[in-house]
Amino acid sequence: SMGTALATVLGLPLGRLIGQLLGWRTTFTLIAVAAAIVMLAVFLLLPRLPSRNAGSLTSLPLLARRPLLLGLYGFTALIIAAHFTAYSYIEPFARHFSHLGEGATTALLLVFGLSGMVASVLFARLHARMPTRFLTCAVVLLCASLLLLRPLGASPLALFALVFCWGIGIAALSLALMVRVLHLAPDATDVATAIFSGIYNIGIGGGALIGQQVMQHGGLALIGISGALLGAAGTALFAWTQWRWQEK
Repeated sequence: SMGTALATVLGLPLGRLIGQLLGWRTTFTLIAVAAAIVMLAVFLLLPRLPSRNAGSLTSLPLLARRPLLLGLYGFTALIIAAHFTAYSYIEPFARHFSHLGEGATTALLLVFGLSGMVASVLFARLHARMPTRFLTCAVVLLCASLLLLRPLGASPLALFALVFCWGIGIAALSLALMVRVLHLAPDATDVATAIFSGIYNIGIGGGALIGQQVMQHGGLALIGISGALLGAAGTALFAWTQWRWQEK
């Protein structure tokens, strides 16, 4: 889960940096080479351990009767879409709204990646002791950063600070969501996490699509506010399901 969170925030700045130095074709070539190396390493190095409480297709009706899990899935789709509504277009936002140069834009994305590492450290130290408060703080940090993107984004210094907080929020949130899925589906972990992964990816694609529509019809400056509103809607859904079907 930590690897997924770090990859989400590190992939864009590293890809952009490689593309700037060596060209975009080299970026895709290196992705293919890295994937092949990972595939070989997985095959050779990982132990052959049987899955426990993996679940199967017969687990789907059982999972569908868990409203807290379904609410978490809905929240995941909306909050990840909220993030990617803005993050998918952070480079043109930095270039055209904040007027950053190419070097400063790359540095901004690297700051985003660094913030993901900070989030991983915070997760390791704090989440087990205060899981609900940790998740709440991550959501607030993410939504507040998106909401402030337009009013503060014109200042490069403020934009760097916002992106750092934003990166901590989304990376911490991704980790906390995965743990909560495992908590709510301990008897069908493989199936539940596979559904979570699929929904996460729907959020990525959906957010990019929403951001494109916002830019086309409302302008680049509105991507942060649109993401914040979407995040607020997801948070309201999650809060309602927690209140309505809270664990006894």
